[in-house]
Amino acid sequence: MALTVGGSGLGDFNQVLFADEHSSADRFSSPLGMREFGQCVTSVELTDLACIGNSFTWSNKQGITLVSKKLDRIMVNDEWLTMFPNALGVFGDPGISDHSPCCVFLDTTSSKPKKPFKFFSMLNQNPDFPILIRECWRALPFEGSKMLMVSRKLKAIKSVIRSFSRDNYSLLEKRVVEAFDELLACQLRTLNNPTPEAALSEKEAHHKWSILARAEDSLLQQRSKVNWLGFGDCDSAYYHRSLRTRQSINLISCLLDDGGNLLESKEDIEKHIVGYYETLLGGNQTCSTAVVSELSNLLPTTLNSSILDIINEPVTDTAIQEVFFAMPKNKSHGPDGYPAEFFTGNWKSVGRDVMDAVHEFFSSGYLLQQWNTTILSLIRRRLMRTV
Repeated sequence: MALTVGGSGLGDFNQVLFADEHSSADRFSSPLGMREFGQCVTSVELTDLACIGNSFTWSNKQGITLVSKKLDRIMVNDEWLTMFPNALGVFGDPGISDHSPCCVFLDTTSSKPKKPFKFFSMLNQNPDFPILIRECWRALPFEGSKMLMVSRKLKAIKSVIRSFSRDNYSLLEKRVVEAFDELLACQLRTLNNPTPEAALSEKEAHHKWSILARAEDSLLQQRSKVNWLGFGDCDSAYYHRSLRTRQSINLISCLLDDGGNLLESKEDIEKHIVGYYETLLGGNQTCSTAVVSELSNLLPTTLNSSILDIINEPVTDTAIQEVFFAMPKNKSHGPDGYPAEFFTGNWKSVGRDVMDAVHEFFSSGYLLQQWNTTILSLIRRRLMRTV
């Protein structure tokens, strides 16, 4: 029996929501009960709360005919998540029961680290932003290699972009609501007293709300990673649900170390991850004793002269620009926080320096360390040991 509290429901729903929540079902199965459960959850706008612990919450305990399912869930709606944004669910050991107990911790707040810089493409919609970038980019007097100058300029204008974003779009969602209320008030005044002054006020209020609403749409679409909705098809509630679903999926609340010990604190998790990758990607460096002739024997096919000529052709400005503008939109930021939208939206200001830096790489064969960094994303395993 599931218990409903306010905008949440938790307990035994007696039905799985996805095929992989049944230990013996294939991923293509779609029984009627699962489809009806999915339709019900969608219609009442509930989503799973971020949880740790068992993936399967029920077992028939039948030995060789063992079947496990995720029948127990903790589901919440947008209003509930707004009230308890730091809540976390835990599924524990079943003990003498065939179901895992579920608990909800309403406040799992910990000290939040400083957020890294991220460029949001909504800034490109502001007519003042390209002018600001052009003036700042040209005014920065850095010297050095072409690649180094671009890296230093990108780093230097981060503070400028942060200030512009804060001054124009802080508390964006609240400002959208206030602008819409102001628009409604102006429309009411125009209908009750249709003067030129009232009409002008309504036009200005509509323009203000339109700019803020478009910026909110762009921001939510970028943060939620929803790519199939067209720009302007604003659905804030759907964006928020998608964003919270992504946060729930990406949440790493605990890890098991090599000794099977459960790591739950942020510091222990960070230390374990860093140590693992230092060992995996670092470790003892050994020099290879292979020579070119030995390596060539491993490659049965070689390129003919015509293909080599094509590969050795000089890279043109047009080719570099085409590659930049063909890069996929709304993708994760790199370590520097700049997505493709920043470069394509401000190409007239930054394009020349970027193309010169790319030419420098092809002529020198040297890639600046800052340009060769990346982000490692951890993929959470489906099965976890019980907490």
